[in-house]
Amino acid sequence: MIELLNREHPQYRARREMWQRHQDFYVGGEQLRRNAAMYLVRRQKEPNEVYQERLSRVFYENYLGSAVDWYAATLFRKEPAISFRGPSDFYGEFLGDCDLGGRSLVEFCRRAFIQALVLKESYALIDFPRVEAQAETRAEEDALGKSRAYLVGYSPTELTNWRLDRRGNFEWVVLRTESYYQPEFLSDGEVLERRWTYYDKESFRVYTQTRWSSGGENQESEPALVDEGRHGLAELGRVPLVKLEVSEG
Repeated sequence: MIELLNREHPQYRARREMWQRHQDFYVGGEQLRRNAAMYLVRRQKEPNEVYQERLSRVFYENYLGSAVDWYAATLFRKEPAISFRGPSDFYGEFLGDCDLGGRSLVEFCRRAFIQALVLKESYALIDFPRVEAQAETRAEEDALGKSRAYLVGYSPTELTNWRLDRRGNFEWVVLRTESYYQPEFLSDGEVLERRWTYYDKESFRVYTQTRWSSGGENQESEPALVDEGRHGLAELGRVPLVKLEVSEG
């Protein structure tokens, strides 16, 4: 199963190194220094000691990062005026906290815009809270929080596989993410959790794999299906992933 989950779209494989370069040149600093061997070519017959010294002394004037941040700051200097139709309570709350993490919609869009400038594209997932309790009316849904839509930002490096329909819309997508954490405060172990989330136009499925590291020993579980069901845009027949893309020029 792991091979199927990790299958990558040909366009993803073709752009992976490009995304790494663009991210390094945007961030600069220590990140670029760590990856300096990707950009500083070793000379013919150059001793390894000399090459390593050149790598350790690499310097990069980060004009790209400054230009991108200036452009985004200029564009979002004045917050856009947003009008809407519908329940004012929901939209007012959504504008102030669109990701259930306290980030405003304007700030979320600003970050997505910067990511699109650097990596050419950025993605936002439209999701709803998972609540086990059943609601019979819209009022009960609101009371349980089931109708509180929110956004989750994704990088193009996390969208590993997809299929488009004849109109160029997503038929299905696979999002792959990783997270590290320490299981307990005084534990010497470390856990790496990989997560693959599949969405089509009606349903979603979530697979996870966990790797434990403790005392120099590693253990890894097999990928397992941990959640599935209908997503929030199933009635509209749409994959709940929105793409922000800038032109090639």
